[in-house]
Amino acid sequence: MRKPDGTYRTHEEMVAEGIPTRYQGASIVPRECAHLDPNTTEGEAFPETMYVVWMSEVEVDVATGRTKVLALKAASDVGTIGNLQGVEGQAYGGAAQAAYPWRGRITCHPAPGRPGTVDGTGTATAQVDANNVAEMAALIAKHREPYAAKLEEPLAITETLLYRRGNFNGTFDQLIVDALMREKDAPIAFSPGFRWGTTLLPGQPIRREHLMDQTAISYPFVTVNEMKGETIRTILEDVADNLFNPDPYYQQGGDMVRVGGLGYTMTPAAAMGSRISDLRLGGKPLDADKTYKVAGWAPVSEEAKNAGTPPIWDLVEPWLKAKGTVSPRQLNVPNLVGVQGNAGFVA
Repeated sequence: MRKPDGTYRTHEEMVAEGIPTRYQGASIVPRECAHLDPNTTEGEAFPETMYVVWMSEVEVDVATGRTKVLALKAASDVGTIGNLQGVEGQAYGGAAQAAYPWRGRITCHPAPGRPGTVDGTGTATAQVDANNVAEMAALIAKHREPYAAKLEEPLAITETLLYRRGNFNGTFDQLIVDALMREKDAPIAFSPGFRWGTTLLPGQPIRREHLMDQTAISYPFVTVNEMKGETIRTILEDVADNLFNPDPYYQQGGDMVRVGGLGYTMTPAAAMGSRISDLRLGGKPLDADKTYKVAGWAPVSEEAKNAGTPPIWDLVEPWLKAKGTVSPRQLNVPNLVGVQGNAGFVA
């Protein structure tokens, strides 16, 4: 688009000069990951295949080349719809991730037809209006301003990459369970397998805002319980079944609960109640009849929420300040059986 004088051509000028204005691309799943017929989508695969059209409407300043995104539109051929709300949720989610850099507004419009019925088909469409970037940025700044100084306060410096996205653990998850075990003098800790939070690079400060965006939920309270070894195994079995039940209607989503201090083996393809084995604490087998102290957070019961315990950020913050520098975390992950070579499980 750039001219010799440094300015940029209009669409009409590009057409007149025979310069291509369209490019077509494709994303292909590697053959080692999936074996699908591209026309029927039948075969053996972990990923799913669908057909999507994305269209971005942009405005280019021909003097500077600065590009403004006016709208981002997508249409997806979702096939037979069994759950309309689920389809809409996926459409919103995909549009939100694509639109995030522009902080646009999102609207979702199901296509005409018979969406929402078991035998109905339709196209879910999502449109992002990104005209109001400056307005949205100003609104965020306005609401953030009273808390900015507190949010930006550094609590520690990290010497390692801190992230929260592994199937079974992440370095920020490990940081949280390490703090729980230390502050509550517990040999075992549980932390929910959430997927959000800022990734930090080595050398970056861990600000209070980073701790909050990892932990800020409406039920953030710390818990300490005495549990028998068999109860601990049952908890892990229940969470594993939410993830790996062969019936998709029983899969609740999310990632595996993060575990501190306790080692175990998992066989995802095993039957319910048989996935968790060889639980070890300090290298020794966990005694099913012995009672252990277990720290955790994010209780869902009303009794636990009303117990008056502090939120998790009030526990982790002094731990971070006392350390000053966070050294590389040793991830506590299970030994996985039967999934070798499957990057979807072991990542």
